[in-house]
Amino acid sequence: MNPEFGLRPYQAQHCAFHITHRASLNYSACATGKTYTMAWLAEYYWKTEQCKTVLINPISLSVKNKDEIVRFTDFAEDEVQIISGTPIKRSVQWKNTKAKVFIVGPDLFGKEWEQLLPDVKSILVDESHLAYSGHKSARTQAFYMAQKKANHITFFTATPLSSGAASCAYPLFAVCAPRIYTNNQRFMNYHCIKSNLGFIVGWKNLDVLGRNLKTFSVGISFAEAYKNSPGNIISFEKCGFDDDELQRIYSEMEEDGLAELEDHYVETPNGAVALMKCRQLLSCPEDVGYNPKKLAKMELLRTHLQRIVDGAEKQVLVFSCFVAAQERVVALCKEMGLSVGLINGSVVGTARAKISDDFAKGRIQVLVASPLTMSVGHNFQNIDELVFVDCDWSLSSFEQACFRGNRGGRSTPLPITILVVDCKVEKRYWKKLLGEKSQYKQIVDSQLKE
Repeated sequence: MNPEFGLRPYQAQHCAFHITHRASLNYSACATGKTYTMAWLAEYYWKTEQCKTVLINPISLSVKNKDEIVRFTDFAEDEVQIISGTPIKRSVQWKNTKAKVFIVGPDLFGKEWEQLLPDVKSILVDESHLAYSGHKSARTQAFYMAQKKANHITFFTATPLSSGAASCAYPLFAVCAPRIYTNNQRFMNYHCIKSNLGFIVGWKNLDVLGRNLKTFSVGISFAEAYKNSPGNIISFEKCGFDDDELQRIYSEMEEDGLAELEDHYVETPNGAVALMKCRQLLSCPEDVGYNPKKLAKMELLRTHLQRIVDGAEKQVLVFSCFVAAQERVVALCKEMGLSVGLINGSVVGTARAKISDDFAKGRIQVLVASPLTMSVGHNFQNIDELVFVDCDWSLSSFEQACFRGNRGGRSTPLPITILVVDCKVEKRYWKKLLGEKSQYKQIVDSQLKE
């Protein structure tokens, strides 16, 4: 492993548990370091058994997970292979003989897992409740077949009982402890409540289900993991472009944007034109004349908001300095069935006060805001996470925005996530903002390497 990092005591205990159980579950809370545990396991299996690993995750997390695995371990960049693109590209990627870790979405894994054999014998599943929530689905059935070929299988999810639907737990039992229920029908008979018409209307014996899960599981809460840690827990999460045309447009602007970034320090209020356009492309490309149906940052944000849907979190505060990006986040929240409020320069007076009060009292699940409008007068110490889609030009604006969730007697550190497209302009922007004059320099230097 990279000597810059080390296992925390609870991570060491978790790793010891996983390597001594062929199949197991890690239910640690979000932001407690599950990715580091995954990276450690992948490297351990390679060094001790020459066993390669496949990491199955939501595709929006692929770039982020690759970045962290490379950062945490001794694996080189070309030893961690993301599987994506056309069938021809994927065929080449599967055959990458240098790769020690393959990263793939659950759908592709279900269709192409046989290409991994015979030297990939370790399977890690990130956000497993999203990957294999339905016993009868084609990808779950394919996973059942694939896992029989593996020496090591570890599931990772903070919400093994997603959205209160206990059925999503059965694939865990089928792989990790098949003897407990024997088959899916016995599981359903024991835990589901059906109406007279045969529809599932609820769940029962959940205390037994929880105890059964813990027979093959380890985990830790966020509060327990960071009970002795002062301050905020800041992390950068990278994503790709996921749109060839968007990447092409960005590439045409990148050189001018980088030049202007060097000439205009980001704490000045007047950002240069080319640099501004580059940043808009990454968060709200419609502002510069291009409107893709999906945007990588928003898909990455979706994984964070999904934690509310799944019941792992209650409230998230999302910052963006661009109105179009704010509106994208609002639309995403509504699509996911989340209650959402928006505070920006157009929302004033009693309307702003009501939204702020509703969020503070838990009546709104997601609050979207611009950093400048939230610089003073708002305290939300009960939020579960703060996410930056992007930020303004000022370091003080960033710091004041962070304070909104860290005042008034908060008992645990606040997880703060900064979403970054894996490109030079965005990484250098954040390095300029947080890396030269601030307390965050060490975090930036370790996480935003080019």
